[in-house]
Amino acid sequence: MAEPLDPPPRPSSATGCFACDRNHPSGLHLSFVLDVATRTARAQTVLDGCFAGADGIAHGGIVATLLDEAMVYASRAVAPLAATASLNVRYRRPTPVRAPLEITAEVLWVKHGAVRCRAYLRARDKVVAQAEGTLLVVQE
Repeated sequence: MAEPLDPPPRPSSATGCFACDRNHPSGLHLSFVLDVATRTARAQTVLDGCFAGADGIAHGGIVATLLDEAMVYASRAVAPLAATASLNVRYRRPTPVRAPLEITAEVLWVKHGAVRCRAYLRARDKVVAQAEGTLLVVQE
């Protein structure tokens, strides 16, 4: 297993972020908890009906956004800031709107300036979607 990258993680600005900026007028307003020791991130949310692609079912793009954002947050356990380079989503069941959802992500490995993560989206304790992605460490 690779070692965490230097310098140590620091929060990035979420200003204007559709997924996590609490002030974004039409955003998701996600709030993640990062556990550096386990290299995981976790959040809970309820999607408003405006995020439905069909009656009562979340749009696939919104589901992908939830999984992507979770992986970005998990990556902060090992890198100051990383951006998604690839994202592979598997939709397993319809994701309901107006129902509690749990989003979790974990870092799988870190090497050569890349962070590999896996994320799960659950509704009613069942996995409704999962993803794996590679994020590239952003150098500032």
